[in-house]
Amino acid sequence: MINADDLENWSKGQLGLESTGGDWVSFHRNHGADAIEGDVSFSKNGTSEIVMRSQFKAWTEYMRT
Repeated sequence: MINADDLENWSKGQLGLESTGGDWVSFHRNHGADAIEGDVSFSKNGTSEIVMRSQFKAWTEYMRT
């Protein structure tokens, strides 16, 4: 899914990561409330960050192979 503000979101994220603030990006929103059935993750909330958590989980698996 792509929303109209993706470029703005990622640009602001990059600026934030370049700042002297924290080194971590949090993807905890709705963690624990999402459903996982087998290899498929579901969210009941449109603002859940399960998509990003799933992407990083897949990336971790790719890095291990």
